[in-house]
Amino acid sequence: MKKLSALIFIAFLFVSNSIAIAQQTAIQTQPSSDGNFEIALTEAKQKNDIVTVKAIVKNIGANNKNIVMCYQDVYFIDPKENKKYMSLKDAQDASIAGPVDNTYYCKSGRLDRDLGAGQQAMIWLKFPAPASGASEIDFSFPNFLPLEGVNITK
Repeated sequence: MKKLSALIFIAFLFVSNSIAIAQQTAIQTQPSSDGNFEIALTEAKQKNDIVTVKAIVKNIGANNKNIVMCYQDVYFIDPKENKKYMSLKDAQDASIAGPVDNTYYCKSGRLDRDLGAGQQAMIWLKFPAPASGASEIDFSFPNFLPLEGVNITK
């Protein structure tokens, strides 16, 4: 009985997480350079001096594919100053980001998932706010076309 309850609970968590991801509205979407994935930026929000970014990575191909994204390679550009901003780091030099599947090859943490056709994963990262006070920035996620002219909400 305990095993059945645990399985039902796990299934509930999986379904509710899938529903939460599906309900996110994209600010902007771009394909990967290989055409197997797309990234949908769902939030770029500034609170105090920190910008939090949320995105959904989706397998748009017909087959199971592995996506690996090192958070140390994600950045945004403030076009007002032509300045590049990397993610915030913790005391161990890991990006303040998630999910952190493992740090193998990426000392700052990474997304490393097998996604079936149509499956998706949500990621988030924290950045310092642009010094210029810019309200519009350009994001770069490795192996994806750039997300340009993204408005930061406050």
